[in-house]
Amino acid sequence: MSLMTQAVAAPTGMGVESTEFSLVRGGPLFALQRAVGLTTAPNDGAVQRGLLLGAIAWLPLVALAFVDGVAVGAPGPASLLTDYAAWARFAIAVPLFVAVEPIADRWVAVTTQYLVTSGIVGEAARPAFDAALERAGRRRDSWRNELVILVLAYAVANASAGVRAAVPEATWLHGVRGGPGLSYTALWYAGVSLPLFNFLLLRWFWRLTLWTLLVRRTSKLDLRLVPGHPDRAAGLGVLGEVPPAFALLAFGIGTVFAGGLANWVIVGEISVQFVAAVAVAHLTLSVLIFVAPIVGFWRLLRRARLRALVEYGVLASELVRQFEGRWLRSGSGQEDEALSAPDFSALNDFNQHFDVVREMKFVPIGRAGFLRLAAAALCPFLPVVAMIVPVRDLANAMIGLVF
Repeated sequence: MSLMTQAVAAPTGMGVESTEFSLVRGGPLFALQRAVGLTTAPNDGAVQRGLLLGAIAWLPLVALAFVDGVAVGAPGPASLLTDYAAWARFAIAVPLFVAVEPIADRWVAVTTQYLVTSGIVGEAARPAFDAALERAGRRRDSWRNELVILVLAYAVANASAGVRAAVPEATWLHGVRGGPGLSYTALWYAGVSLPLFNFLLLRWFWRLTLWTLLVRRTSKLDLRLVPGHPDRAAGLGVLGEVPPAFALLAFGIGTVFAGGLANWVIVGEISVQFVAAVAVAHLTLSVLIFVAPIVGFWRLLRRARLRALVEYGVLASELVRQFEGRWLRSGSGQEDEALSAPDFSALNDFNQHFDVVREMKFVPIGRAGFLRLAAAALCPFLPVVAMIVPVRDLANAMIGLVF
């Protein structure tokens, strides 16, 4: 258990272990990895597993492409090693889809523990919260769901490979360049590489669906929010750490989009505006997938803020009346003494506390967390822009605009 998890779990006594939900530790594939020793603990060896799966998806493709004579020799997707989309899917995205698992899983587990140990999920809401965790766990562990994902991954892969092979333009999916039929490379692509990529991607979408449903059910509970909490989210600020924990996943998906755009730059002409439009669409998709789940708390936060403003406002009125009656009476001669009196310090502390309530956020994510996610989603598109507009020309234009 990490120091972060230990800190959250410190005030135990409410069955903490049962509240730690994992998006990753479950399902037939995870059990198989444990059985063959690819992982001995929930988060061990994620990078190594990612590299192994990336190697399975990519290296045989490269070897078979040389055998088939479609590895090099033609620009763009006509050759495997100049196909940016293939590099993006199998050499970058596949390892990232696995490497992100422990990062995202750690924050999801910490968040579900925190909601109970902090008292936000109180005794009255605890049975419903536990039931939601149990339901999400059953769906995560279901072999039927994972089998459906696997079948869908193969179906999409074979349909995609068939469409690409039917294109009359030269592609490494055909035999020796210019020859009839599919290449050995295409058979590995359609039978192993692309289904593996699809499976990992679809499984992440399923996991995120489970997380969204869990968060949605939690937002409907009678939570004990703390409007004066210093996180300015009534104690729900930890939820804002979950979206940026998926930054590597957003980066991997963005790389796939960027790889396809890079191929279009090679074989034709696309504008910077089109690349920007795809990048913005990907950013919007990332926000919808990773941030939208926690937006569901806005009603609870809005009601908590309004209620707290009234309660704090009543208390503030009484405190200020007492303070003014004691220290600001005309001719009291005590104005200088008030500056060092405990009453003055207490009123100042209360004002700061009141400011926290007034500054409460309706969506529990900070600017820094949102920017980390946005940067991860947009960074893959920068090399594509550089392919269209050379860096030297871009730098000269920027210098000309400044000077």
